[in-house]
Amino acid sequence: MSKHNLSGADEVFIGGGYDPSAFGVNGARGVPVVLPTRATWAAPAVADADLLIVAATSTELPNNATKTYTPATNGTSPTDNGSVPAAATITTSTGATATVWTLDAPRNLAITTTTAAADTVITITGYDEYKVKVIETITIATAASAGVGVKAFKYVESIAIYSAGDITTDTINIGTGSKLGLPYKLAKKSDLIRAYHTGAMDDSVTVVAAVTTTATATTGDVRGTITMNSALDGNEIVAYMIVADRQTPEGIRGVDQYGG
Repeated sequence: MSKHNLSGADEVFIGGGYDPSAFGVNGARGVPVVLPTRATWAAPAVADADLLIVAATSTELPNNATKTYTPATNGTSPTDNGSVPAAATITTSTGATATVWTLDAPRNLAITTTTAAADTVITITGYDEYKVKVIETITIATAASAGVGVKAFKYVESIAIYSAGDITTDTINIGTGSKLGLPYKLAKKSDLIRAYHTGAMDDSVTVVAAVTTTATATTGDVRGTITMNSALDGNEIVAYMIVADRQTPEGIRGVDQYGG
């Protein structure tokens, strides 16, 4: 399939109605045109609350320490969900290799706990869809609460659980959430034109614009996310969006990922 750029110009104008006496002297003959971009997620599955870590408890959890899980422990509790992605090796954006779990789409991770102590900290290390390293830290602020990640991971390399106290009597599950990562930077929420789930328009999609400040382990996604109103079910999601800055790598892919 061949691909061609329509124009490399900063702005594209269409029409012949330019009137310098009315519109100034910029030389444009018509009105500016910004074409929408189509983003597609082929088959994101329903969120799976324990896809990666299943009911970790007892010595699987830390006591004033850190417990780290990687794809190398696949099949061994607590990484023994029958649906857990098989370990795979990827070549990252830096040319290094990494052993990862590959998710079905760029999406966030979520944590649920029973009585996990406040200030339990989960650090997820992985990569986005461009295989750029991403690191996210999620803190369980109060006992028996949930933690919802805001960054979109396509690949997960490790999950580290830290607690300054003893949480070995607790239970923690870690799996996928319902936020889908956009492939291009969404500068403003209003730049998301429309989203469709299995061909049906979703007028209640939740939109989060890209983070434009320096990314850290606790900031949002560098390109932005959408959450459909209806649950993901393995069917196609399509969104039409405006990419406001098409002239720079940062304008298209967002600011540098934390850890990238």
